Amino acid sequence: MSSIDKTPKIEGPDLLGPGHYHNWHDSLKSSVIMAAIALSIGSMAPIAAAADIVVLETVEDRRVATLLETHFSLPLLLGKVGLSAAETDAVVAAEVTRLTALMTAQGYLEARIDISGGATEADPLRLTPVLGARYRIGEIRVEGVPPQSAPQLRAALEVLLSKQEGRTALRTVVDDLGRGLLFELRQASFAEAVLRDADFSLDRGAASAELVLSVDAGPPMRFGDVDFRGSLRMEEAEAQALVPFRPGDPYSVTSVDALRGALDGTGLFRRVRVETAVAPDKSGVIDLSVRLWDKAQLPVGEAQPRILLATIVGLGLLQTVRMSSLWRRTVLRRLLIVPAVVLIGGSALEVAQRLHWFLYH
Repeated sequence: MSSIDKTPKIEGPDLLGPGHYHNWHDSLKSSVIMAAIALSIGSMAPIAAAADIVVLETVEDRRVATLLETHFSLPLLLGKVGLSAAETDAVVAAEVTRLTALMTAQGYLEARIDISGGATEADPLRLTPVLGARYRIGEIRVEGVPPQSAPQLRAALEVLLSKQEGRTALRTVVDDLGRGLLFELRQASFAEAVLRDADFSLDRGAASAELVLSVDAGPPMRFGDVDFRGSLRMEEAEAQALVPFRPGDPYSVTSVDALRGALDGTGLFRRVRVETAVAPDKSGVIDLSVRLWDKAQLPVGEAQPRILLATIVGLGLLQTVRMSSLWRRTVLRRLLIVPAVVLIGGSALEVAQRLHWFLYH
């Protein structure tokens, strides 16, 4: 049986030879991988040690248990080297506050986390969640609505609130209720309405919670002038004809949305932004500023990216030749590379031109 010749062969212009190149490359790759593994193990060691001294107890509600386990990051935080006792206490307190907020957001309004243990392997630090009762929303009251508000607003608020009574006191339900409340107020001309607070008053015997929403409605507002800026494709008079309200009309969200929809419906603009021009004056008049961005119009005769398409075909041809024996011919390489460079330059100019038209026309 003949022996295998392991001597690296010297071929072509590469004086190191294929064998030397691949050995060096493989060695470098192996070294990088081993270094990365070593760094990962070294960085995970403190985290693993912290996981041995920190325990999060489970709860009966599987959905809440999964939520807590997913967001439990105390081992990662305590895995940092060099934390003082005060810093450790602050990290634990912040974690308890965050996990408690997750439980109360699921309707367990009296949830808490008990802490015990000495944070050692023999006596790990235990975080024990205590859910308590899951509350439902009872009566809902809104404070801050002007007494002189229109009957339509009060009727809309009654319908909105009645749909939420009896539901589980989830944070998402409260947030949706707050957004709906602000929408109705702004629809009824109170454009500056804000939600100040949302507070629960618990009835522990019935596991029911009265919800009190405090709002600052502000004064009623009226529409003023509408100023259009940015468009080169629509005259001011044409834009003003699309405004669905007149100066002096009561402010409403749907009227602003209708204006935005009318401008979008023209098909001329890629973006429409409607905002208040300045702060409302003392008389309660709101002037609107409408910023328009026209859709791009490509230069005449250049609807298709011809140079870019030719570049793609040319580079494909160049790559095909490189994989064949024809690539050894120096003259052929020059004949292919020079046009490829020219095409790439032309493609760059074409892309820059189209980007300029998209941004500024």
